Amino acid sequence: MRIIDIKSPASGTWHRDCELLSVKSGGGLELLVYKEGDNTKWRIMFSGIVAYKVTSEEFSVVGVLGELPNEGGFYEIFDSPWIAEYGDYRKDILKERHHYVYCCYDEIIEVIAKDFKVEQFIEDAATASKVS
Repeated sequence: MRIIDIKSPASGTWHRDCELLSVKSGGGLELLVYKEGDNTKWRIMFSGIVAYKVTSEEFSVVGVLGELPNEGGFYEIFDSPWIAEYGDYRKDILKERHHYVYCCYDEIIEVIAKDFKVEQFIEDAATASKVS
């Protein structure tokens, strides 16, 4: 297993730098987060979802979560034990999926998805401006 820090403007500089504001699912997974470090809001949208789970920060000391680096707040897990749990089942789909971990102040969100995109959330605008 290898953990890589995802460089994103929506990522905190440490695990508890961002606050989870909402989670929406249906055709994908959308997180709305507030980044305290620079007082910005971000929408993170995952597509091609296989599974996701939300764990309380207090219980993030076991398994993959216990091995996350102290710095950063958005990661990709290579050679993921969670993906490996599916074994050979639907390997055609799983070979195109990634294990992502996004850390918030009180929650850790893990997602197995095809990809993601990030947009800054501007409350007074009709649409968010695309960042990456």
